Amino acid sequence: MFDPPPPPPPAETVQPKPPVKVASTRMKAPPKPEPEAPPPPNEEAKEKPAEPPPLVTGLTLSSTSTAGAVAAPVGNTLHGAPEAVAADPNSVKSYKASNYAPIYQVDSPPQVLSEIKIPYPPEAKRQGIEGKVVLALSIDTSGNVTEVRVISGPGHGLNEAAREALKRYRFRPATKDGAAVATEIQYAYRFLLD
Repeated sequence: MFDPPPPPPPAETVQPKPPVKVASTRMKAPPKPEPEAPPPPNEEAKEKPAEPPPLVTGLTLSSTSTAGAVAAPVGNTLHGAPEAVAADPNSVKSYKASNYAPIYQVDSPPQVLSEIKIPYPPEAKRQGIEGKVVLALSIDTSGNVTEVRVISGPGHGLNEAAREALKRYRFRPATKDGAAVATEIQYAYRFLLD
């Protein structure tokens, strides 16, 4: 006869597979860092007060005038701000300018009191070079030469020899209104071979 079919095998329980992660072509941003705590206040900065800005004095082109116009002070043309209260007139010292006068303002120019024979430089003597050295001399109120500059000269040691020797010259100082004044003159020294 006929046998019944065997029972089906028990059904297998299939576990669902976890979803597959697909790599994205986009880059992920790194995680944001936690904000740091602010640094503690600097103790030295609290103790030392800030220095004031430097005072710059002088004239600006805006405070000058041309063609006879009236100059208007612009900016900081004074040395600092003027005082709010004027000083006592008896305590103020009078302004005294230096005892310098340009040569064209003096009553009598400086005059040479003592000359020094300037030795001829050996190089110039060997080459037979002669010439005139023109110098600018600054002469103080005592008649001493305080500065010597060479304006022109033939060179070959003659300029230097004249400059060094004229530092030792003595002059009668220039005068203006009966008083000795410092001034500047031009002086020429001629080197001639014997």
